[in-house]
Amino acid sequence: MKTFIKSMICALSAGLVVSLAFVGVRFIKYKKTEAAVKQAVIKQQEVWEKVSYARDNNTDDPGTDGDPSYGVAGAAKCAMPSLVSVGVTSVTYSYDFFGRQYPYETKGSASGIIAAQNFGEILIVTNNHVVDGASEVEVTFIDGAKAEAEVKATEESEDLAVIGVKLSDISAETLSVIRIATFGDSDLLVPGDMVIAVGNALGYGQSVTVGYVSALNREVEMSDEYTLTLIQTDVAINPGNSGGALLNARGEVVGINNAKIASEDVEGICYAIPSSTAIPIIEVLMTRKTLPVGEQAYLGITGQIVTAENSKLYNLPRGIYVKEVRSGSPAERAGIRVGDVITEINKKTVNSQEAYEKIMSYTPGGSEGTVTVKRLSEGKYKEETLNVTFGYRAD
Repeated sequence: MKTFIKSMICALSAGLVVSLAFVGVRFIKYKKTEAAVKQAVIKQQEVWEKVSYARDNNTDDPGTDGDPSYGVAGAAKCAMPSLVSVGVTSVTYSYDFFGRQYPYETKGSASGIIAAQNFGEILIVTNNHVVDGASEVEVTFIDGAKAEAEVKATEESEDLAVIGVKLSDISAETLSVIRIATFGDSDLLVPGDMVIAVGNALGYGQSVTVGYVSALNREVEMSDEYTLTLIQTDVAINPGNSGGALLNARGEVVGINNAKIASEDVEGICYAIPSSTAIPIIEVLMTRKTLPVGEQAYLGITGQIVTAENSKLYNLPRGIYVKEVRSGSPAERAGIRVGDVITEINKKTVNSQEAYEKIMSYTPGGSEGTVTVKRLSEGKYKEETLNVTFGYRAD
């Protein structure tokens, strides 16, 4: 009976059913009929209930009795079917003395985590900086099969992205071995906990490294554009690990690896996005769609981006400096004024023209939302959040 319970627990860790964070979105072997899909989901729900009962009534740490099937090797083995290698091709340009433009391709490698499946595609989470500016994205699954991926949605300020692979581009053999990742609760981590990093280090394929949680809630300035609150570890992270999984001892994803400090004076400082931060964002990204132009939101301002350099030079907040508010516009009705600096729209950071346009592209015209501004008052910028009813971009 004990052996049965352990095998069931490992089945869960391998991702036969998705964690509670993604209830209702499960990996199932591809069938063509909706009835077959529903039947498979019901069967997986029964497995979930049995394994949940075993965990609740037996042990919450399958590795404590010294069973060799667990530990680092067991946790990594259970998680591997949920990991993919991500190959990225980008096009950049060089110029000669006469100003002629020459395009050339650059290639990079990274990692991704299978997070969900809908009826048409597999959805994979990775870092935004991995796919930013990519002209082509290709994923490699655990069995070596490759497939083209499409960037579905990104969130620059959180360094997260979701890419999708069509089910029709994945063979039945590959679908039978890949799994949706089981996400754990990063809020349960404490300094000193063992963690495991799995990712496509140096582009050589999936590898495993081990270390410990050094600190939690570290504020790390990723660039002049944004700061993240991350898990600090001493796990060996190398180029290609970005977007890979940080696992706890149970093989659950508790973080998404995204950065390390590279310096001769620094050793063993690497960072991961906590799962508790990532999961709500991933859920939004998986359902986000760019709207047709006529349905996109309209605010009614003319603005200028406050760059990091201008922010320091003129002592301005980062965001969009409002130079004009059009008469009768949603911005005017919301109370936005010339001289305000817009820092957030619907609680999403606005620190570039691209970020502003992206937010407006998936925000429906006619919807209600918020605009956060910093307004100069008595010599200081004070933050205010204004309610707004967006217009339509076609208006």
